[in-house]
This record gives sequence, structure tokens and C-alpha cells, in this order.
Amino acid sequence: MTYNLYSYPLPDKGGTVANYGGCHCFAVARGSKNPDVMFMATEWFTRNDNNIKFALRYDRVPIRESSTSSKEYVGSDKGRALQAQEMKRRRFVIAAPGGTEMLPLQDVVTPFMSGQMSLADALQTREKQAQEVMDRYLTKSKTITP
Repeated sequence: MTYNLYSYPLPDKGGTVANYGGCHCFAVARGSKNPDVMFMATEWFTRNDNNIKFALRYDRVPIRESSTSSKEYVGSDKGRALQAQEMKRRRFVIAAPGGTEMLPLQDVVTPFMSGQMSLADALQTREKQAQEVMDRYLTKSKTITP
């Protein structure tokens, strides 16, 4: 199967490039009967050696920059080498309805670092904005009849 790998410029960073390499999430559901056990499993999944195996098997980007830059992950693959180089600017996509609309809301650091808001206020504001997006999709889903 043929596919392309490309970088894209970040419009707010004057020519700085990033890449996109898929994502994976390990979550513990609210109300889980065994949250401590699931947390231990999540820690095991995300160990460097296990996460690299997972990333290679499912064509994903490891969760740690050090793993993504490692010889074990990159090997001789030029695409992975480029991905490792540009990983510092990668973007996470929220895997939920409205995820693409929430992408700009991930930037909590800029308002904090520029002195516009406290960290707590920046987090609270972004959370409220993301919840508003999710609520719109929830409302929309309730109007759809199967």
C-alpha cells in the first residue's frame, strides 16, 4: 500500500513545521470497578519498550519524544526520522465528535506564558470552551433518530 508522509507549516509559528502521526489513548472509564488495576495496566502499556512495540505494530507515534527519537523506533525509516525531528510541534486530535473544532482549544500554554491568564484560568477557560463544543454535538445527537 502506498501512502505519503508530509509536514505542514504551523501558521502561528512562522515556518515551523509539524507532522501528524495518529494517536492512541488509554483511558479508565468513570465508575470503573477496578481503576487501580487499569491504571497499573496503563503504566505497563506506556513503558518505553511496550509503547515502541505498540507504535511499530499499529503504525503510531510513541507517546514520548525520547521513544520517537530512539533507534528502536526509527530504525532506518526516513519517514520516522522526520517524524521524530518534528515531534516537538505535533498536534493531538481529540477522538470525539467535535474533536477538530477543539484543536485550537488545546493551547493552554500561550495564554499562560504570555501573561494573559493564570494557568488555572487558562485550563478552566479551555475546558469550558471544549465542553460547549461537546454539548453542541450531544444536543445534535439527541435529535437524530435511528
